Amino acid sequence: MRLTRSPAMLFAVLTGLALGPVLSGPADAWAGRQQATPQSAPPTAPQSEPGEAGQAPGAETGGAETDSAPQAESDADVADPTTGAAAEGVGDGRPSFAQWLADVRAEAAKRGIDQAVVDAALGDVKQLERVVRRDRNQAEFVETYQHYLDKRVSDWRIEKGREMAAKHGDLLREVAAEYNVQPRFIAAIWGMETNYGLVDPGYRLFDAVATLAYDPRRSGFYRRELFAALEILDQGYATLDQMKSSYGGAMGQPQFLPSAYLRLAEDFDGDGRRNIWTSQADVFASIANYLARSGWRSDITWGRAVQVPLGVRTAAAKLDPAPAPGRCARYKSLKQTLRIEQWQQIGVRKADGSDLPGRNLAAALIIDDDRPERGWLVYQNFCTTMAYNAAFKYALGVGLLSDKLWPVLR
Repeated sequence: MRLTRSPAMLFAVLTGLALGPVLSGPADAWAGRQQATPQSAPPTAPQSEPGEAGQAPGAETGGAETDSAPQAESDADVADPTTGAAAEGVGDGRPSFAQWLADVRAEAAKRGIDQAVVDAALGDVKQLERVVRRDRNQAEFVETYQHYLDKRVSDWRIEKGREMAAKHGDLLREVAAEYNVQPRFIAAIWGMETNYGLVDPGYRLFDAVATLAYDPRRSGFYRRELFAALEILDQGYATLDQMKSSYGGAMGQPQFLPSAYLRLAEDFDGDGRRNIWTSQADVFASIANYLARSGWRSDITWGRAVQVPLGVRTAAAKLDPAPAPGRCARYKSLKQTLRIEQWQQIGVRKADGSDLPGRNLAAALIIDDDRPERGWLVYQNFCTTMAYNAAFKYALGVGLLSDKLWPVLR
């Protein structure tokens, strides 16, 4: 049972004390190459019909990151805030990093954030050039589908996932029943984000977030994340030592951005802390809550691999479309939505060549860029997964990994 949460004392922050029902099988799997294209916002039962029915549990972005923890930055990665462009300005009308940081500190004071918290968080903050380089080259946007999925839906991650799913199966099912999110999807996101909690993010959160807040590409977005991170410290929800992150500022085992933590992190174990760092109950519940609040449906799965006939787009355009389900309406390339029986009518088949299931689900078609004879029919939950990370590759990786965990978490 979830209990009400209560923040730790500020003393702990500054001294670094730790906070403390229809069953189905998985969808068919293969990987191709296509990218999610948001309409707006930057890139940032029975087993007779496996894949179409969800498994009933228990009879703005989340900041998901998929890379391993980086090595410690070299001197070349750190911009000296007291010399050169950082001190004198960057020649594009922006203030220097030091000047910009002084403005952040002033705004923090106006917001009522304790001065000791601001000093602890920002006193030695560094601008990291490596963070900007990695932000410009996110795997979801520069890797092919095959390369991306080979690394992320790997034999190791499948085997480790089944091991961890068996170990934590009872807890995963308990959380799943509470939030109406199938347990295999909770475990799959956990695996994609931090290798089931085994990856320790290697950046200091305030270095990473301050760097991206100063960088012009998404400065407004990350400035808000910077103040959310200060609020986490100020309220005593975490210690400064706990606030390690990916290069993108995502923290904890589920890799939540600070604002996502404030909105969606859960205290499932009832100890008064929303501990996404070391409490598996809170980690699983926070992931499930994120999906549930984003529109998850527990009666369906994510999608399935299919064979695609030539001219399918032209044929689909002649049929009456179905409304794009859930968040799929946000993506231009997912707006051509039909019912499953309509895709069957124009020649789309399962990956093995057999007929599609006879369910009246709305589905969008993703076609592989390299081999247009294959692709995936995707449902509402595929798009809901992109609330966590707005990339087709990521959502497909989660879906395919969840299928591999289904034998343990059915």
